[in-house]
Amino acid sequence: MKTLITIAALFMFESTLFATGSIEPKEKQSYKVITDFTVKLYTDDECVEGNKYSVCAGQIFKVLSVTGEIVVIKITGTKWCGDTQAITGSSYCMEKSKFSTANVEEHEDIPNVKGGVAVVLFAVPMKFDFKTYKVYPGGEIGGAVGYRLRFKDKDIPNKAATYSTSLNGIVFGGFTTVPLNDVNSSSATEISSVGAFSWGGGIGYTFNGGVQVGAYLGIDYYNFGGTKYRNSWISIGIGYEFIRIFDADRR
Repeated sequence: MKTLITIAALFMFESTLFATGSIEPKEKQSYKVITDFTVKLYTDDECVEGNKYSVCAGQIFKVLSVTGEIVVIKITGTKWCGDTQAITGSSYCMEKSKFSTANVEEHEDIPNVKGGVAVVLFAVPMKFDFKTYKVYPGGEIGGAVGYRLRFKDKDIPNKAATYSTSLNGIVFGGFTTVPLNDVNSSSATEISSVGAFSWGGGIGYTFNGGVQVGAYLGIDYYNFGGTKYRNSWISIGIGYEFIRIFDADRR
């Protein structure tokens, strides 16, 4: 009977030890707190004795350094669970023994902004001519490529991070029709318009789903009656972000 009790006790001890196994802290790694514990303030390269500060379940911190049995951490998100809280931006000393599966777990840092490259198909309905200060029909259809900054949505508990909107700086090229009137040509003709090539740059804001609204600066190049023309313009257009390059981490 004694033997059975001893075996059962050892089994329970080993199970508890396994369940609360130690974790080797890694510098620059972020961790999420599972169970509340306390830490000491770290300042002037030393741990300050005296007051202890509460680190609460759900709080995030990053390991700055590990020296012997002392781990220096930096809090990246404030939560309240005690009288004196560890606050965002401050550094604290933590005993290495508190790095266990019962207290902390590794946390993946989710940035507020992510980068990438995208290809956009867009259309420009109207153009404002810089030379004559007149508006004329655009008829522009083109493609653009640009660097995009994606913005993280508001955090929702138990949901993976999502990035629904983005800001794109783009360079584009496209084909358009240019009306032959006093804006674009000094020659009167029965031909109402000619084809032209455009290029330029701009900035676009992309909504969830890929629809983009943008402001563009461009130049139309065309030839009529043996004369080459070049028109500079500004416009607002609409597009669709249909290809995302270097964006494998989108979630």
